[in-house]
Amino acid sequence: MVADNFHYMDQSEVWKRGEFESYDLALTVCMEMVDACLYEYLPKSNSVEELYNYYKSFGDDPYIIPSDSENEFSAWTYAEKRSFDLIQNKNIIKDFYRSIISKLTGLLSFMKFKK
Repeated sequence: MVADNFHYMDQSEVWKRGEFESYDLALTVCMEMVDACLYEYLPKSNSVEELYNYYKSFGDDPYIIPSDSENEFSAWTYAEKRSFDLIQNKNIIKDFYRSIISKLTGLLSFMKFKK
C-alpha cells in the first residue's frame, strides 16, 4: 500500500502498489519508491534535513501489510537514512568537481602565463 505524505492521514489518497510473493520483494519495491522520491528532491536539497523534510512533506509513503508481525518497514526511517547517504555522496561529488575545476583553472592560468 502507498500513502501520500502530502495528504497525510487521508485514506482516499492511499493506493495499492501490488501484491508480492515475498516480503523481500515487497521491501525492495518500497525502498525503490522512497529512493525515487528522494532522487527527485535531491537537486533542490542542500542538507539531510532539507531532503528528509521534502520527503516527509511530499513523498510517497509505501508500507507493507506483512503476513507476520516480525517483518516491518518504515518508509520514514528508511528515507531518513537514505537522505544522509545521498547528501553525503552529493557533497563528495561536489567537492570532487570543485577540485577538478580548481586544478583546471590553475593549469589554464599557468598555460597563459607560459605564452
